[in-house]
Amino acid sequence: MAFGSLALRTAVSEHGVLNTALSIADGKVRACYSGDGGPTAETRELYRGATLLVHECFAPAGPRPGHADAETLLALADELEVGTLALVHLSHEEKVEYGRWCAGRAPGAACSCRRPGKRSSSSRRSEL
Repeated sequence: MAFGSLALRTAVSEHGVLNTALSIADGKVRACYSGDGGPTAETRELYRGATLLVHECFAPAGPRPGHADAETLLALADELEVGTLALVHLSHEEKVEYGRWCAGRAPGAACSCRRPGKRSSSSRRSEL
């Protein structure tokens, strides 16, 4: 599907209600957004090689039904050669821990974890 010069694609994620992930590409940069759901085979293909993946992340480790976890997403981003992974939908109590995970990452996909007034990141492949 196209919207002007942008190519749009969707894929169904794992969630208790219908949720679709979105990819938006302009021919040079491709950004993906997970919506509120965990990865599926279909979303993994949607995210492959994305410049930026903004993904909901509800736990540091161990996926929850209908949601993703940082450990799984960091491995997924590396495997799918995602340029930058931005974690959103973080549980408030664990934001500091997410920041440490992102800041202490070995080379791999860049990781960004925002909390009010702060940003933690590590870089590998691309800058937007």
